[in-house]
Amino acid sequence: MRDFEQALALASRSPRAESGIGSVSEGSLHHFLKFYFEPDADFHEVGVGRYFADIRNEDGIIEIQTRALYRLKPKLDAFLPLDAVTVVYPIAAVKRLSWLDPKTGEKSAPRRSPKKGTRYDCVRELYALRDYLLRDGFRLCLVFLELEEVRLKNGWGNGGKRGSERMDRLPLGFCDIEFYNEPADYGLFLPDALPPEFTAAEFASAAHVTPMIAGMTVNLLLRTGHIAPGGKRGRALLYRKI
Repeated sequence: MRDFEQALALASRSPRAESGIGSVSEGSLHHFLKFYFEPDADFHEVGVGRYFADIRNEDGIIEIQTRALYRLKPKLDAFLPLDAVTVVYPIAAVKRLSWLDPKTGEKSAPRRSPKKGTRYDCVRELYALRDYLLRDGFRLCLVFLELEEVRLKNGWGNGGKRGSERMDRLPLGFCDIEFYNEPADYGLFLPDALPPEFTAAEFASAAHVTPMIAGMTVNLLLRTGHIAPGGKRGRALLYRKI
Protein backbone atom coordinates (compact mmCIF):
# COMPACT_ATOMS: atom_id res chain seq x y z
CA MET A 1 0.00 0.00 0.00
CA ARG A 2 1.23 3.46 -0.80
CA ASP A 3 2.36 5.71 2.05
CA PHE A 4 -0.15 8.45 2.81
CA GLU A 5 2.20 10.55 4.94
CA GLN A 6 5.00 10.35 2.38
CA ALA A 7 2.69 11.53 -0.38
CA LEU A 8 1.43 14.36 1.80
CA ALA A 9 4.99 15.50 2.53
CA LEU A 10 6.04 15.31 -1.14
CA ALA A 11 2.98 17.30 -2.22
CA SER A 12 3.58 20.00 0.38
CA ARG A 13 7.25 20.39 -0.65
CA SER A 14 6.64 20.49 -4.39
CA PRO A 15 7.09 23.76 -6.32
CA ARG A 16 3.40 23.69 -7.28
CA ALA A 17 2.17 23.33 -3.69
CA GLU A 18 -0.64 25.71 -2.83
CA SER A 19 0.28 28.93 -1.07
CA GLY A 20 -3.24 29.15 0.36
CA ILE A 21 -6.67 27.55 0.21
CA GLY A 22 -8.10 27.73 -3.27
CA SER A 23 -5.13 29.72 -4.55
CA VAL A 24 -4.52 27.66 -7.69
CA SER A 25 -6.71 25.84 -10.17
CA GLU A 26 -5.33 22.45 -9.10
CA GLY A 27 -6.87 21.79 -5.67
CA SER A 28 -5.06 20.27 -2.72
CA LEU A 29 -6.74 16.88 -3.14
CA HIS A 30 -5.81 16.52 -6.81
CA HIS A 31 -2.26 17.70 -6.06
CA PHE A 32 -1.88 15.17 -3.23
CA LEU A 33 -3.25 12.26 -5.28
CA LYS A 34 -0.66 12.82 -8.00
CA PHE A 35 2.10 12.19 -5.44
CA TYR A 36 0.15 9.34 -3.85
CA PHE A 37 0.07 7.45 -7.16
CA GLU A 38 3.47 8.61 -8.44
CA PRO A 39 6.03 10.07 -5.98
CA ASP A 40 8.40 11.10 -8.78
CA ALA A 41 7.20 14.43 -10.19
CA ASP A 42 9.14 13.77 -13.41
CA PHE A 43 6.25 11.50 -14.39
CA HIS A 44 3.63 14.20 -13.75
CA GLU A 45 2.04 16.29 -16.52
CA VAL A 46 3.46 14.20 -19.34
CA GLY A 47 2.62 15.16 -22.91
CA VAL A 48 0.71 12.45 -24.78
CA GLY A 49 -0.29 13.62 -28.23
CA ARG A 50 -2.07 16.96 -27.94
CA TYR A 51 -2.96 16.42 -24.26
CA PHE A 52 -1.10 16.23 -20.97
CA ALA A 53 -1.62 13.19 -18.74
CA ASP A 54 -1.64 13.75 -14.98
CA ILE A 55 0.73 10.80 -14.69
CA ARG A 56 2.40 8.49 -17.18
CA ASN A 57 4.71 5.78 -15.89
CA GLU A 58 5.32 2.05 -16.25
CA ASP A 59 1.73 1.38 -15.13
CA GLY A 60 0.32 3.43 -18.00
CA ILE A 61 -1.60 6.69 -17.86
CA ILE A 62 -3.30 7.86 -14.69
CA GLU A 63 -5.92 10.59 -14.84
CA ILE A 64 -7.11 12.05 -11.52
CA GLN A 65 -10.54 13.64 -11.67
CA THR A 66 -12.18 14.91 -8.51
CA ARG A 67 -15.44 15.77 -10.31
CA ALA A 68 -17.03 16.05 -13.77
CA LEU A 69 -15.79 12.76 -15.19
CA TYR A 70 -17.48 13.56 -18.52
CA ARG A 71 -14.67 16.02 -19.21
CA LEU A 72 -12.30 13.08 -19.60
CA LYS A 73 -13.97 11.76 -22.75
CA PRO A 74 -11.68 13.54 -25.26
CA LYS A 75 -8.60 12.43 -23.32
CA LEU A 76 -9.82 8.85 -23.07
CA ASP A 77 -10.46 8.73 -26.81
CA ALA A 78 -6.93 9.97 -27.42
CA PHE A 79 -5.13 7.92 -24.72
CA LEU A 80 -6.79 4.48 -24.83
CA PRO A 81 -5.44 3.51 -28.28
CA LEU A 82 -1.94 4.24 -26.93
CA ASP A 83 -1.88 2.96 -23.34
CA ALA A 84 -3.92 1.69 -20.42
CA VAL A 85 -5.71 4.51 -18.60
CA THR A 86 -6.65 4.47 -14.92
CA VAL A 87 -9.24 7.04 -13.88
CA VAL A 88 -8.80 7.91 -10.20
CA TYR A 89 -11.86 9.23 -8.39
CA PRO A 90 -11.68 10.18 -4.68
CA ILE A 91 -14.58 9.63 -2.30
CA ALA A 92 -14.95 11.20 1.15
CA ALA A 93 -15.43 8.13 3.34
CA VAL A 94 -15.20 10.52 6.29
CA LYS A 95 -15.86 14.22 5.79
CA ARG A 96 -15.12 17.13 8.08
CA LEU A 97 -16.58 20.50 7.17
CA SER A 98 -15.04 23.91 7.90
CA TRP A 99 -16.04 27.42 6.87
CA LEU A 100 -13.93 30.28 5.60
CA ASP A 101 -15.09 33.85 6.22
CA PRO A 102 -14.40 35.82 2.98
CA LYS A 103 -14.14 39.10 4.88
CA THR A 104 -11.81 38.12 7.70
CA GLY A 105 -10.10 35.06 6.22
CA GLU A 106 -10.86 33.20 9.45
CA LYS A 107 -11.49 29.46 9.14
CA SER A 108 -13.70 27.60 11.58
CA ALA A 109 -12.69 24.39 13.29
CA PRO A 110 -13.74 21.39 11.16
CA ARG A 111 -16.81 19.45 12.27
CA ARG A 112 -17.42 15.85 11.27
CA SER A 113 -20.31 15.10 8.93
CA PRO A 114 -22.54 12.14 9.88
CA LYS A 115 -22.65 10.98 6.26
CA LYS A 116 -20.23 8.25 5.21
CA GLY A 117 -19.10 7.96 1.61
CA THR A 118 -19.58 4.70 -0.32
CA ARG A 119 -18.71 3.43 -3.79
CA TYR A 120 -22.17 4.49 -4.95
CA ASP A 121 -21.08 8.11 -4.58
CA CYS A 122 -19.21 7.73 -7.87
CA VAL A 123 -22.16 6.38 -9.88
CA ARG A 124 -23.61 9.70 -11.03
CA GLU A 125 -20.18 10.69 -12.38
CA LEU A 126 -19.23 7.24 -13.68
CA TYR A 127 -22.47 6.99 -15.64
CA ALA A 128 -21.10 9.62 -18.02
CA LEU A 129 -18.29 7.18 -18.88
CA ARG A 130 -20.53 4.11 -19.23
CA ASP A 131 -19.49 3.60 -22.87
CA TYR A 132 -15.87 3.21 -21.78
CA LEU A 133 -16.30 0.48 -19.16
CA LEU A 134 -15.76 -2.32 -21.70
CA ARG A 135 -13.00 -0.57 -23.64
CA ASP A 136 -9.63 -2.31 -23.60
CA GLY A 137 -7.29 -0.59 -21.18
CA PHE A 138 -9.92 1.37 -19.25
CA ARG A 139 -9.54 1.10 -15.49
CA LEU A 140 -11.19 2.79 -12.53
CA CYS A 141 -9.72 3.40 -9.10
CA LEU A 142 -11.81 4.64 -6.18
CA VAL A 143 -9.82 6.14 -3.30
CA PHE A 144 -11.67 6.46 0.02
CA LEU A 145 -10.23 9.19 2.21
CA GLU A 146 -10.87 11.23 5.30
CA LEU A 147 -11.22 14.77 3.94
CA GLU A 148 -11.73 18.26 5.24
CA GLU A 149 -14.02 20.23 2.96
CA VAL A 150 -13.46 23.97 3.17
CA ARG A 151 -16.42 26.09 2.09
CA LEU A 152 -16.59 29.84 1.62
CA LYS A 153 -19.35 31.64 3.51
CA ASN A 154 -20.57 33.46 0.42
CA GLY A 155 -24.12 32.11 0.21
CA TRP A 156 -27.43 33.82 0.88
CA GLY A 157 -28.75 32.21 4.05
CA ASN A 158 -27.82 30.63 7.39
CA GLY A 159 -24.87 32.97 7.81
CA GLY A 160 -23.80 32.61 4.19
CA LYS A 161 -23.85 28.80 4.17
CA ARG A 162 -26.77 28.18 1.82
CA GLY A 163 -25.58 28.20 -1.79
CA SER A 164 -21.98 28.49 -0.62
CA GLU A 165 -18.93 27.72 -2.73
CA ARG A 166 -16.54 24.86 -2.04
CA MET A 167 -13.02 26.21 -1.91
CA ASP A 168 -10.89 23.14 -1.36
CA ARG A 169 -10.71 19.59 -0.04
CA LEU A 170 -7.80 18.68 2.19
CA PRO A 171 -6.70 15.04 2.64
CA LEU A 172 -6.51 14.03 6.30
CA GLY A 173 -6.20 10.25 6.15
CA PHE A 174 -6.44 7.12 4.02
CA CYS A 175 -9.37 4.70 4.43
CA ASP A 176 -9.47 2.25 1.52
CA ILE A 177 -8.87 1.79 -2.19
CA GLU A 178 -10.72 -0.20 -4.85
CA PHE A 179 -9.44 -1.11 -8.31
CA TYR A 180 -11.75 -1.94 -11.21
CA ASN A 181 -9.35 -3.25 -13.82
CA GLU A 182 -11.84 -5.30 -15.83
CA PRO A 183 -15.63 -5.57 -16.23
CA ALA A 184 -15.83 -8.48 -13.76
CA ASP A 185 -14.69 -6.17 -10.94
CA TYR A 186 -17.87 -4.09 -11.15
CA GLY A 187 -19.67 -6.93 -9.36
CA LEU A 188 -18.71 -5.05 -6.19
CA PHE A 189 -21.67 -2.77 -6.94
CA LEU A 190 -24.09 -5.67 -6.29
CA PRO A 191 -25.23 -5.41 -2.63
CA ASP A 192 -24.81 -8.60 -0.61
CA ALA A 193 -28.44 -8.41 0.58
CA LEU A 194 -29.82 -8.35 -2.96
CA PRO A 195 -31.93 -11.43 -3.88
CA PRO A 196 -31.18 -13.35 -7.11
CA GLU A 197 -34.12 -11.59 -8.81
CA PHE A 198 -34.95 -7.98 -7.99
CA THR A 199 -36.46 -4.69 -9.09
CA ALA A 200 -34.69 -1.33 -9.24
CA ALA A 201 -36.60 -0.30 -6.10
CA GLU A 202 -35.30 -3.36 -4.26
CA PHE A 203 -31.79 -2.55 -5.45
CA ALA A 204 -32.17 0.99 -4.06
CA SER A 205 -33.26 -0.41 -0.70
CA ALA A 206 -30.43 -2.97 -0.51
CA ALA A 207 -27.76 -0.45 -1.54
CA HIS A 208 -29.22 2.42 0.53
CA VAL A 209 -29.26 4.76 -2.45
CA THR A 210 -31.82 6.96 -4.19
CA PRO A 211 -33.99 5.56 -7.01
CA MET A 212 -31.99 7.62 -9.53
CA ILE A 213 -28.64 6.19 -8.39
CA ALA A 214 -30.16 2.71 -8.30
CA GLY A 215 -31.34 3.06 -11.92
CA MET A 216 -27.91 4.25 -13.05
CA THR A 217 -26.13 1.43 -11.19
CA VAL A 218 -28.47 -1.18 -12.66
CA ASN A 219 -27.65 0.18 -16.13
CA LEU A 220 -23.92 -0.09 -15.43
CA LEU A 221 -24.33 -3.65 -14.18
CA LEU A 222 -26.30 -4.57 -17.30
CA ARG A 223 -23.46 -3.20 -19.43
CA THR A 224 -20.77 -5.08 -17.51
CA GLY A 225 -22.69 -8.36 -17.67
CA HIS A 226 -23.44 -8.86 -13.98
CA ILE A 227 -27.21 -8.81 -14.36
CA ALA A 228 -29.74 -9.44 -17.13
CA PRO A 229 -33.38 -8.48 -17.75
CA GLY A 230 -35.74 -10.89 -16.00
CA GLY A 231 -39.23 -10.00 -17.15
CA LYS A 232 -41.74 -8.10 -15.00
CA ARG A 233 -43.36 -8.21 -11.61
CA GLY A 234 -46.55 -6.26 -12.08
CA ARG A 235 -45.42 -3.03 -13.71
CA ALA A 236 -41.86 -3.21 -12.36
CA LEU A 237 -39.02 -4.50 -14.49
CA LEU A 238 -37.17 -7.45 -13.01
CA TYR A 239 -33.44 -8.13 -13.17
CA ARG A 240 -31.55 -11.29 -12.28
CA LYS A 241 -28.00 -11.85 -11.19
CA ILE A 242 -25.71 -13.68 -13.58
